[in-house]
Formats: sequence, structure tokens, C-alpha cells
Amino acid sequence: MSTFSNTLLALGGLVLLLCVGCSASAGITVTNAPSLGFESPYMGATVRGDLDGERWIGRAEGSYLWAHKIETGDGHAVSGDALGGAKFWAHPKWNLGALAGYRYNKNWTSRWDKSSAQYLAELQLRFHGGNVGATYSRETDTSGWYGYGLRAEANAGKHVRIVTAWEHLLFDDYSSGDHVKLSALWRF
Repeated sequence: MSTFSNTLLALGGLVLLLCVGCSASAGITVTNAPSLGFESPYMGATVRGDLDGERWIGRAEGSYLWAHKIETGDGHAVSGDALGGAKFWAHPKWNLGALAGYRYNKNWTSRWDKSSAQYLAELQLRFHGGNVGATYSRETDTSGWYGYGLRAEANAGKHVRIVTAWEHLLFDDYSSGDHVKLSALWRF
């Protein structure tokens, strides 16, 4: 399946989540990734849809970032991901969630543009008002890079959701880098 087709699939996942009555949110995102060659921190906007059903869970998210690269002094990035899964071991106050999905990223500067796609997996401890999780990502082509990380979300009042994530990326040339993201999203 082509990168374009996978991107359409991820965007379709966001539209589907919004159509089945999930919650929607939008807000600002601040990202820090100097070890990946970005002038940090950099900012952008995020839109998101969440499905939190009795048994099934899903998340679709899209972001636009002013992500200036150190080498060129300019740059932008777009990314989108869609994950779906189920809840397990339900308890009145908490449960576990397992999700799998897909992410697409595109970065461009005045000199070049690059895109990548990754398969995603996430295991969450979900509780009233938020969740914490461990993440894993793997490049879809044969380059062989992968990443792992932590993600936490919490409600800050009735309409605000705070999302923070850290991902450590390991590349096929034995280099590595960290990506840290903080979002404040207004829930509709």
C-alpha cells in the first residue's frame, strides 16, 4: 500500500471517529527535538478525535508544526496517526487498553522534503480522567529504524486535556534521538 493510500486511511480513521459520536479536541502543541536536528522548541496545532466505548477505543490525530531544521533555519511538518484497539481487565476504577495503528510524517524545508510512515502499538493503563502508556513504533519500509516511548494524558478541568509524550528513536545507522511533545487540547 502506498504512503498516500495509508495517509488517506489515517485521515479516514479520524473522520470515522468523528462520525460515530466520539469526542473531538483541538489545541496547541509544543515539541522539543534538538537531537533530531530541529531548532527547539517548536510549535504547532493539533486536532484529535477519541472513541472511548464500553469495549473499544480509538484515537486519530493530525498536527501541523513550524518545525525549523538547524541545517536550513526553516521548515514545516505535518503528521497524522490513527490507532484502534480494545479494553481489557475492566475494573470500576481502571482498565488496560491495547491499541495498534499507523502514523505518517512529512517534513519539508527550503532545500528538501522527507516523509516516513510507521506502524504503532500502545499499551495503556486507563483510569477516570486520563491514561498512561508505553509506545512502540517501527518504520514501514526496510530501513529498520524503530522507537519506543511513554505517553500520558490527563483532564485538566471539564474541557481541557493535557497530553505529553516522549519517544526515543533508533536509526539504522546506529544514531538515535529523542522527541518530546506537550499538547493542551480543548475538548468540544
